[in-house]
Amino acid sequence: MSSASSKYANLPDVDFDQPDLYESEDPKVIPDSSENETEDSECKKTSILAAVSSLKKKLDSVSNNPIFFNQSDSLADSSTSWKKYYESVSSDKTSTINTAQRNNTINSVSVAEFERRLSAIENAISPSSDIASTSTHNVPLSVSINELKTKVELLTNPKFLESVSKRAKFASEELDKLSKSKEILSSLASEQDKDATSQDKFQSAQDVLTRANQEKIATLYEKLPSLEPMTLLIPSLLDRLDNLSKLHVKAASVVESFSHVDDFINVTQKSKLSDLTQIVETLQSSIESNSALMVNNVKELEQRMANLSK
Repeated sequence: MSSASSKYANLPDVDFDQPDLYESEDPKVIPDSSENETEDSECKKTSILAAVSSLKKKLDSVSNNPIFFNQSDSLADSSTSWKKYYESVSSDKTSTINTAQRNNTINSVSVAEFERRLSAIENAISPSSDIASTSTHNVPLSVSINELKTKVELLTNPKFLESVSKRAKFASEELDKLSKSKEILSSLASEQDKDATSQDKFQSAQDVLTRANQEKIATLYEKLPSLEPMTLLIPSLLDRLDNLSKLHVKAASVVESFSHVDDFINVTQKSKLSDLTQIVETLQSSIESNSALMVNNVKELEQRMANLSK
């Protein structure tokens, strides 16, 4: 305040000793929209009525002046028309009341029509056979509409349609399998009929069993209790027999290979022996011929030696 007082010390009528006062603005009152609308409509109606009354007065004054109008009929018509307009404007309030009543009657008629349409929709949605059940359970229409909506959504869902098509294909495949199994069962039934006839024949053959065969069967039946302790060893025995059967097959293949080798050796030996015998025979013949020549040569040499010695 000292700086302010030093700054504005030369100004007249300035009191620096009083505290500063600040005025706050009044809060703005937001008028109600409905009240504003009613006030505007009333103002418009009053302004229209005032304008109509002023026009009526002016027309009356003009009609009384003979300078402007010569025909009384036209003035009378104009005055009556303005009177009608004034009456129509004054009767707006009564007309609004009548329109409100008419709207109420129209609303009641529309509600009745809506209820009639709802009943028609309910009858269309629920079948005639289920009317009693729906009346007893009091199912609302919204529930049935929601059910129909869900069904329509399912029908428009591609995934649901794909699953339905897959199920239909699976069902068709199952039906094909069932038809095939039915055919197989029918064929088996025919075969069973044939087997029944063959069993009858076999039964007749069993009836003709000899006493010796019956005694053999009885002895085998008596030996069955002694074979029961061997039941635990039967699986291992079967495994060993299986392995032995494989070994027997391999041994048989080895024996066959040896037999083939023996046959091959015999054939080769026979061919070689025949060749060797031929060679020996040729050698013997050549040796014999050579020995005969040598003997002749020796005899000739002896003769020559004897001749030379003489």
